[in-house]
Order: sequence, then structure tokens, then C-alpha cells
Amino acid sequence: MFDYKGYKPKPEWNELLDTVDGKRFFDAFELAHRYGVTRLFLSELFTAKELSRFINRVSAAYWIDMGTPYSEISSQTGMSSKAIAQISKKLRYGEGALYKMAHEIRRREKLD
Repeated sequence: MFDYKGYKPKPEWNELLDTVDGKRFFDAFELAHRYGVTRLFLSELFTAKELSRFINRVSAAYWIDMGTPYSEISSQTGMSSKAIAQISKKLRYGEGALYKMAHEIRRREKLD
């Protein structure tokens, strides 16, 4: 598992996640994972288009971390260069969670 000690979301995220509804939202993801219904939960929570956008963002982070050119990432995901640049900025200057996730995914794929 990851060690995120010291990593904190931006204040506006904390404000959202620290509300009763925000805590329920976060708990729902944890419970879906615990009970093995993550795919079903996501299919009921998001439209296919919304889910595709999330998947593309994670894919872009992975490929940026691999050094893939933006043009290739755009071709694979359909994302704009601007959106890819925003993800790249978060990888370089964010709190580190996205960067650690991209690295961990790469590490796990090497083990398979």
C-alpha cells in the first residue's frame, strides 16, 4: 500500500470531502471495494462518458510518466493537449498521489 503521510488535498477538496455528504461519497468507494462491487458501483454512479473521462485521465498520467509525447497520448485518449498538460502539471507540481499511483501501476505491470 502507499504511504501518503504528509500529502494533503487542496483546502477546497478538504472542504468538500469533510462534509457529511463528502464523507459518505468517500465511504461509498471504500465499501464498494471492500464488498467486491466496484465495477457495479461505478456503472451505477457514472455514465459511460463520465467514466471514460476518468479512465483517460489516469491513462494520461501513466503515459506522461513513461515519457510518451502529448500527441500520442491525445491520439490514444482523445484528450486535448491542454488537458494532458494539466495532468502533467499535477504530476510535476501536485501533492504526489497521482505521481505515486502512476509509478505503482508501472511497477505492478512489470511484475505480471
